[in-house]
Amino acid sequence: NNARPVPALSLTRISPDLFDTKWLRWIGPWTFTTFLGQLDNDEGDRPGSDARLFGMRIDFSPFGWDNLDIGLSRTAQWAGDGRPGGLDTFWKLLIGEDNRVNGVTLDNEPGNQLAGIDYRLRIPGYNLAHYFQIIGEDEETFLPDANMILGGFETWGELAESGATWRAYFEWADTRAGYLRRDPTPSRDFNTAYNHGIYQGGYRRKGQAIGHAMDGDGVMRSIGGFLVQENGNLWAAKYRDYSRNRDGRGPHSVTIDPIEGQSFELFAELARIPSLFSPRAQDPEPSARAKLCFGLHYIDEENQSTGASDSDFGGHL
Repeated sequence: NNARPVPALSLTRISPDLFDTKWLRWIGPWTFTTFLGQLDNDEGDRPGSDARLFGMRIDFSPFGWDNLDIGLSRTAQWAGDGRPGGLDTFWKLLIGEDNRVNGVTLDNEPGNQLAGIDYRLRIPGYNLAHYFQIIGEDEETFLPDANMILGGFETWGELAESGATWRAYFEWADTRAGYLRRDPTPSRDFNTAYNHGIYQGGYRRKGQAIGHAMDGDGVMRSIGGFLVQENGNLWAAKYRDYSRNRDGRGPHSVTIDPIEGQSFELFAELARIPSLFSPRAQDPEPSARAKLCFGLHYIDEENQSTGASDSDFGGHL
């Protein structure tokens, strides 16, 4: 949800029923979503601008393991101004023939794809879960390559006396393509994530990455917690430590210079505030309630090219 939404048509399986056939019942409960959208990046008349965006995802819990959720996802930019956009091109994209081998050239290359797998594993008997995602910017031997990764742990509980629930997490993300490559090379691994030779605006929508908010070539460690009261009020805090655009080259939607920084946020959403239009002051109907949101933040950053430091303190209401 970093980039602005894409106008699209989608198809979703709304019931996670198991397959009837015994050969596929091991997949367990499953859902499937696919969509086709239209990007409009307002970048002028050039090859690849205003491309289409295709995506699909399947989620399942195999072998009846209720504590394990697995997701397979795949998205692709294709067609656009001056690019082939017929069904034959879409078929090549679908079966993965989009590298410049076996007759695929610059002129007929189908598109720019991302694909990967993620899982969430709940530890039985404990309020603890681990999640992990790996997404490939390229493909090699029909598997994702030039991978970005994200992983974390979360725990949760309830405050018995007040009825409030809480959740805390630690997360780590690295958007340098090729993190798991055995022979990493700076010229290949940096400036790859969310970028493409044909789609020069990259894997972005109106300047924002269709992916992690720090765009490519970044690393971020974050820790946070949320408290939800019985009346629906939310209180939260989070701390982040990050490096953005580590090699200091572009294209990049956040910064061209390499940045090291940290941030701290406190925020709240109070859900049961009587509005001015409530007929009575006490506990109005849900339609007559107002929600109050407020927060504070502190950011401290250092430009690794110039050595300049910058900090910011602010809030919102």
